[in-house]
Amino acid sequence: MKSYAHGYGLRGTADGGATWKNLYHPRAYTAIAGDPRDADRLWLGAADGLYRSGDGGVTAVKVAGGPDGSILVTGSRIVVGGSTIRVSTDGGRHFATADSGGLPMRVSDLYAPPGAGHTLYAATTSSAANGLPQGARGVLRSTDNGRTWHNVSSGLRSTAGTSLAGSPDGRWLFAGTADGGVHRLRLRG
Repeated sequence: MKSYAHGYGLRGTADGGATWKNLYHPRAYTAIAGDPRDADRLWLGAADGLYRSGDGGVTAVKVAGGPDGSILVTGSRIVVGGSTIRVSTDGGRHFATADSGGLPMRVSDLYAPPGAGHTLYAATTSSAANGLPQGARGVLRSTDNGRTWHNVSSGLRSTAGTSLAGSPDGRWLFAGTADGGVHRLRLRG
């Protein structure tokens, strides 16, 4: 890979944060996820697609096109969110576009509750098209490993979802929204 003296990239540390090294790349990454099965493997989202690094971010290879703003890795399942939601169940070799209802969206965050099996959540926020905001669909839920998604945003003051987090006891999902505060959704009794 060509060495970039200045530009975008990552910063890496091999000594617990005492020192950092610039890892220059020709693009800005907007999402990053580590692979729980391989400490050197990173999944990197950019405006032009999904990249995989097998050397801790020193180099990266494009594995899928399309803008990617969020990445979730759980075992061999990789879920990538952008203007669509794409799912790989074979460690990133192949991706299938999920059925999310066909409406425009921009996925800003993905969350898999611990111990929830096949259930996933996606926060969606607005994006600009022809100068007009569109695509804020709130929170979506999948109960089939990400193949299909349904809206669970009833009662949100703002459907521009920005972030998701779960409570430590696994009972609640918290959804941060743009100009609408933080909302909670009961996951289990």
